[in-house]
Amino acid sequence: MSPRSHSRPFSISACRSTVVTGVLRLLEEGTVSVVIAHAKGYDETHPVPYAIKTAGEADRLVFNAHCTHNLARYLLAKGQRVVTLDIAPFDYADVRDKIRVVDGDIRKPDNVRDSLRDVDIVVHAAAALPLYKPEDIYSTDIEGTRIVFEESMRAGVKRVGLSVKQASG
Repeated sequence: MSPRSHSRPFSISACRSTVVTGVLRLLEEGTVSVVIAHAKGYDETHPVPYAIKTAGEADRLVFNAHCTHNLARYLLAKGQRVVTLDIAPFDYADVRDKIRVVDGDIRKPDNVRDSLRDVDIVVHAAAALPLYKPEDIYSTDIEGTRIVFEESMRAGVKRVGLSVKQASG
């Protein structure tokens, strides 16, 4: 299996279109009964988690750089403990001191294992953008996803979700 190459420049609207098409297909085929995504919040920087249950609801889906941060906010507001694992710095000051931040890479099993300590549910949202080198896209989106799922099973995680953000990579 080889990495996909992307011949067109990255655009959020193109990714959103790809995600909506995938959501519609999954719902219409009955592959899934619900897709957890994000819908428009009170402004562009505050999308809210949203459960899409029918094809008609897919048009409410939003896709931008603020989705993961706002998922952390949402989970904290619901009284959940939040752990992040990211190769990039987590610099959202309003929630940084309320979560456990693991600086690392999903392509490294030991980093994933560290992030899974005392975790019941995983939402996998890591992805390499289409503007990255094909080998980085493949190693993050394919191999990294495999590592997240394998290490989650080993750690006894009860549920693992794949973010629509990640699925569009």
